[in-house]
Amino acid sequence: MKKKKYWVLVGVLAMCLVAICVASPLTYKQRALQGIKGVGVVVVLSDDAVKAGLLKSQVQTDVELKLRRDGIKVLSQTEYGPILQINVFALALQSVDKQHTVGYACSVDLSLFESVQIIRSGEIIQASTWRMCGILHAPQGIFSSYVRRHISDTLDMFLNDYLAANPKEQPTKGEVKNRDIFDKVEESTKP
Repeated sequence: MKKKKYWVLVGVLAMCLVAICVASPLTYKQRALQGIKGVGVVVVLSDDAVKAGLLKSQVQTDVELKLRRDGIKVLSQTEYGPILQINVFALALQSVDKQHTVGYACSVDLSLFESVQIIRSGEIIQASTWRMCGILHAPQGIFSSYVRRHISDTLDMFLNDYLAANPKEQPTKGEVKNRDIFDKVEESTKP
């Protein structure tokens, strides 16, 4: 009788464990993004990144467009809220004879900064609540497009975490969302 109760208990515990694993709770990075309605965007480029052809306005536009496409409001400079900061630091790599640049070593850092309160002191500070960074090497001629693609890929990770933490509501029957309208217009203009 005791063995039967033991196996029943083991079975119940196993089902509970499976249920917990299947529920797949949000990661700490995703939880940090819950409830965010909009973000400001700040782009910081090193001198070598600019010399290599990377334009601040181009990166800013790329990032803001992707945020808007996924339903995240881009805050103006006068609006208060979290800041998504993109830092690109590039270092020119010289040829052996130091006559010309052969490529760039580069770090790309995407960080979301928010006002947070330090529990022990009650002080409110700006701190990074989500961050992803990478180091890459880019050849001379394709630096700008290479870094922009890397920023886009890293931003996709941010957007995936954001959407996991803030799932979009599904439209009710008969309701049309903006993206549906754009898709229908796009289809009707195809030859």
